[in-house]
Amino acid sequence: MLVLRQLYQQLLYHVQVLSPQVFFTFMFFHYSICWIGLSLAGESTLTELINFIYFCSVVGSTVGFGDLSPTTPAGKLFLTFYMIPATIILYAAGLTKIAWIFQKMREASIQGERDFSDYTGHVILFGWHPVVSQKTVECVLKDKRRQNGHIIICSTDKNLTHPMLDNPDVRFARVRSYTDDEELKRIALSKANRVMIHASNDQDTITIALKVSPQVKDTCHVVAFFHDESASQLLDKHCRNVECFSDRTAEQLARSMQDPGASRGISQLLDPGKGATHYCLVVPDSAPPMKVLNLKLALMLDYNATLYGISERRTGDDLRLNPEKDSPIQAGSYIHYISQERLLAEEIDWEKAARWQL
Repeated sequence: MLVLRQLYQQLLYHVQVLSPQVFFTFMFFHYSICWIGLSLAGESTLTELINFIYFCSVVGSTVGFGDLSPTTPAGKLFLTFYMIPATIILYAAGLTKIAWIFQKMREASIQGERDFSDYTGHVILFGWHPVVSQKTVECVLKDKRRQNGHIIICSTDKNLTHPMLDNPDVRFARVRSYTDDEELKRIALSKANRVMIHASNDQDTITIALKVSPQVKDTCHVVAFFHDESASQLLDKHCRNVECFSDRTAEQLARSMQDPGASRGISQLLDPGKGATHYCLVVPDSAPPMKVLNLKLALMLDYNATLYGISERRTGDDLRLNPEKDSPIQAGSYIHYISQERLLAEEIDWEKAARWQL
């Protein structure tokens, strides 16, 4: 009796959750019974394979085309008392389960419970500030030629739900902690292309950066925002692969006062949605050595772009604005330029660029 009770409880559980195994088992037995019943009723036309599949689908969907139907009394009785109700119930159960699965997926997306461990080449944003963070994400998405995948917003706020649910390029992950190894695996930190850190305070930003810095891949670019410039300088000394920056309101006020329109120029350089703006690319290994003058002429005359700075480090700590025309440029150098849209390294004829002269 104990074994039978356990079997009954297991069967009841699987029926309640309607696991795929149970559903397809029921489908197999149901269609087997239908085929046997129609065969015994003498419905030879309906038991032909193609006709049988088609007829069962029509019955289950309750469409009722009328082109196929039982012709014998036994077939009509079998259809009335078993096949129609059983097929409709089974179809309804399957459709309900499918709807439930999609609903659970949506709820997981809203609540930030999805697993993103299979993602690669994506952008991760640590921290969420309702106005600033949304504007940050929107600014990233304005660059239509960006070579990064989805943006994953990470937050430890238990009350926060997906803040940009209507945007198909944005995902949400609610994490227990920004430094939890399992959570970092869930958001595929090691496979991300870009990481942005904007925590609620500078101490959290430093903690996240120290945890993230050694775990990202070599080509991943990490940026961190600080309210206090001294905190930014502190992290600079410990994480050389993180680009740290802080608020520049004072500088913008001073420049706008001294040089009218400076704030507009800075704003446009930061926002790809306002026309020509700042971009950066790395010179590929296949490019020959050249001078700043060569590339400046090539970008201006062939691509309608303006070269205004070069650096050897991804973080731009050694950025040189308006470099000397004879300054060397080689593979691995970072080129900073202004253009209407992003230029991809493979779109530039580097051999031709190296030959440009006045």
